[in-house]
Amino acid sequence: MSTGSNSSLLPRLSLGEELGRGALCVVRRATLPDAQQCFALKHFARHYTEESKERFLRGARLLCEQLDHPNIVKGLEYGDSETLGPYLLMPLLPGQPLSRIITQGPISPSHCLSLLTQVAQALAHSHRLGICHRDLKPSNIMCTEERAQVLDFELASYSREHEEGAPRSTQHHSITRSGFTLGTPAYLAPECICLAPRVKARITPAVDIYAWGMVFVECVCGAPIYRGETVYQILGQHLRPHPVPLPNGWPQTELGTVLAKCLEKDPSRRIPDGSALLAALETLPDTAASALTVDHAEQGLEQPTLLPLEVQ
Repeated sequence: MSTGSNSSLLPRLSLGEELGRGALCVVRRATLPDAQQCFALKHFARHYTEESKERFLRGARLLCEQLDHPNIVKGLEYGDSETLGPYLLMPLLPGQPLSRIITQGPISPSHCLSLLTQVAQALAHSHRLGICHRDLKPSNIMCTEERAQVLDFELASYSREHEEGAPRSTQHHSITRSGFTLGTPAYLAPECICLAPRVKARITPAVDIYAWGMVFVECVCGAPIYRGETVYQILGQHLRPHPVPLPNGWPQTELGTVLAKCLEKDPSRRIPDGSALLAALETLPDTAASALTVDHAEQGLEQPTLLPLEVQ
């Protein structure tokens, strides 16, 4: 539903306090007074470019019109308002972002596996539709004690295979520009990092699987795997040919083996999509998570590598 609809809720909403804020957007509580209903309204907090607007509305359209899964936050309405600009109306969810939970301390492997299996289910759904999230990270996962939901599909794009297999009339314009890297550095698959102008990343569902693995390890260890003082240092670590480092003993466990396959730097060797990830997780014994242990005193930084990157 967009603002062009006569049933738009936007004119009847009263805006309340700020619930969250990102680099460009703010999320505010919105209330429908006559029905005592509360929603979350997302809109730009400052000046935005046409490209940013296009991304925002594209992600909103996916949530409202295509993605329908219990582990994906449902979009209720989107549009381009004269007063707010582009906006997205969503249910007001209980719980808190996974990023906030991590700041309170590492999450147990069993609880992490429970939550991130639900995230894998969300990815399986979007991947079946040919949609890659491209910015999976803790702040884009809303959690209660028992439930996880993925949000923010603003950087989402159709996979290259989906684009190439679709009739030209139904192909979707890719918003990503050649020679630029889009996403959050700590979770970017190496193939998403553009090293040169006029080179476009080859986006497949495997980019989300890499991010999923990064998020899992961060939840259990309490910090991202790759850290650095600059974006370039972080991206350089993704591009190094060395395997992504896992805590001692993890590669010898069944769940650790799955994680290592998620974090393969060569996408052709990585678990390819959400359905394959779910299949791998379903083969694990009930005790798989308990085999993961972490000595937090031993968790160190990867040595940064400086590379000439163009980053947006």
